Amino acid sequence: ASEHINPAIAGDTVLYFRPDASYFAEGYDHLAAYFFVGGENQFVNLVEHQTGVYKVTAPTPAAPGGWEKVIFVSLKSATNAWEVDGLTNVLKQTPDLIYDGTKDMYDTTLGAWKTLGSLVSQTPTTAGISSEKVRIWVNRGGHYATEGYQYLLKAGDVHYTATGYEKALVTDDVYFAYFDVPLSALTGKNVDLVIVDTNLYFQVAVAGGPYAAQDNSKLWVVKQNMDETYSVTKGAVEGRIYNTFFAKVLEGYLTCSTSADNGYEAFNLVDTNFLPRAGEHWDMQGDLGGEHGVKIADYTSEEDYATGVREATPATDAYAKYVMMKSLYDAAHPSPEQFRINKVANNNIIYVLVIGMLFAIAAFGFVRFRKKANVA
Repeated sequence: ASEHINPAIAGDTVLYFRPDASYFAEGYDHLAAYFFVGGENQFVNLVEHQTGVYKVTAPTPAAPGGWEKVIFVSLKSATNAWEVDGLTNVLKQTPDLIYDGTKDMYDTTLGAWKTLGSLVSQTPTTAGISSEKVRIWVNRGGHYATEGYQYLLKAGDVHYTATGYEKALVTDDVYFAYFDVPLSALTGKNVDLVIVDTNLYFQVAVAGGPYAAQDNSKLWVVKQNMDETYSVTKGAVEGRIYNTFFAKVLEGYLTCSTSADNGYEAFNLVDTNFLPRAGEHWDMQGDLGGEHGVKIADYTSEEDYATGVREATPATDAYAKYVMMKSLYDAAHPSPEQFRINKVANNNIIYVLVIGMLFAIAAFGFVRFRKKANVA
């Protein structure tokens, strides 16, 4: 007869364990799983599967139907035993656990079984733009925008953590998330957003679609659709912004680079999408430059664009950076009116030069005539 009163753990079943820090306290040697059914039992060591997650394959018991329960345990010595020399060998252990056949990972922080696939592995980001990196801004739109959740930028199969959050909109003090990521990681891939809880378990997918050139120079806004799914729209900021936010946007561009992704060739999109207007004036709270303006950490030379090394202390006037980028962009893209003015100016210069030359020739001829007259 079977020993089971609960669902079985068959031989070769793969289980995962996500322990909290207490399982690695002083005295820790290794992790093991203790399988048992009736009077039969067996310890098996766990191996690390990914950061913070450990894996074990269940042995096959003699009893038909498999193991009834499992205990994950942190042991103090290399010996797989509850006691060694009459002293406890256990640092920490779980309760007797019943596997339901579907949720394959036990999480001690939650005290519950989860699925390994619902745990999202993250790739950290580092702050700062270089010739190889761009900055993407996300307005969460009030969706899962609390401390209980975090947004990840999913490029292909890689989930990037948010680099930071910046207070952007004056109304309700809305914070935007931003991601400093390699441009090569975005190009040619679907780039979406993924929302996880504080324990990094998947909650919601936000469809972003294929990454298009210069998408980083648009604000990504999370929207809830009629069918209760979520997606991203890419466009301009709406509402009054803080000066510190726009300065942070400017910090994500290389002033003297010709790049259309993160150089001055992107200025027109930056100016359109991140600097709202109220009539003819900027819809901005606070000064961008000057005595009461914002200082940002910028590059001291173009040679630093590749390394990403910036000023140790923010010392660049944000408005001065804005003006420089605008000047370089305008010089590279003169308007038809400016072209007409330049053409007229050039023509006037030519006319003046021609008249000057004619005057010089006439004067020279007059001088020669006078000399001849004097000789005669």
